[in-house]
Amino acid sequence: MAGEKKSPFGSGKAKLWFGIIALAVVLIVGYSFVGYPPNNADTQGTIGGANKYRADQIKDSDVKLDNPQMQALLQNDKVLALLKNEHFLSALGNELFRQVLERESFRRSAPAAMVAYESESFRAAMVRPGFAELIGNENFREALLNDAVLTAIGKEQFRTNMADQRLSKITTVEQLHNALEKPELAFLNDDKAMREVLLKTEFAKVIADPLMRSVLANKDVADLITDPARRSEMLVPEFYRFIADPATRTIALEREFAMVMADPALRSAMASPDFADAISNPQFRSILERENLRSTFRDQIQ
Repeated sequence: MAGEKKSPFGSGKAKLWFGIIALAVVLIVGYSFVGYPPNNADTQGTIGGANKYRADQIKDSDVKLDNPQMQALLQNDKVLALLKNEHFLSALGNELFRQVLERESFRRSAPAAMVAYESESFRAAMVRPGFAELIGNENFREALLNDAVLTAIGKEQFRTNMADQRLSKITTVEQLHNALEKPELAFLNDDKAMREVLLKTEFAKVIADPLMRSVLANKDVADLITDPARRSEMLVPEFYRFIADPATRTIALEREFAMVMADPALRSAMASPDFADAISNPQFRSILERENLRSTFRDQIQ
């Protein structure tokens, strides 16, 4: 109508486009200045994505060893056992090790993980390519509830079969099922219970994967899987998230990490709620991250 005032932004459709553009500008500016959206350290796909901004925000002068929280840590036996141990201190020099300690997945799974590390088989299995993928495979985790599968995995012949080069070209369930009928692969039928498992269950999808076969051919892995206590730990979701973390798998190859995990006293300390509380303290994490602060803190506890 002639008496109506026109909006400075034009029609309703023009208003909508103006609003979308304005929102986009706000999001771009927000991302540039504050890093929106935020990152979660436990869900990052790269190992090097540590929260470096956090260390930059806390200056050396901000760390007060005489405040009540830090004094409580100075008196805590579990924390002191770690900070006085040469292997643990040596491992702290590795940035990746510090990243693992700070992961929420580590804090949640530490008790179960430390118990698992008591097993030499587990420590050996952790450094094998494909182990984390095997433990996280849903078909495999379901298969662990099948007694026939567990019995087969515990047999030396099964491991020999998994390493047999005649299976090297098998990459699908269909190929695996066809192989069961071939005379040259008759060894796959030696265990009748296992044959039934492969024909009727999802475990066939595991065996059809060359990487999974290579892991199952390893005795350390077999010993771990067939141990009831270790097996129950592997079925806990938090535990899988811990060993599936790329940082955890990478640091497992480091000598310092192996030395720490092979020490019962250190495993006990790292699994304690006291250490979980300590690692949740920003100032304590700053101490772990910086050599000069570690030295100062270490002098305080001598």
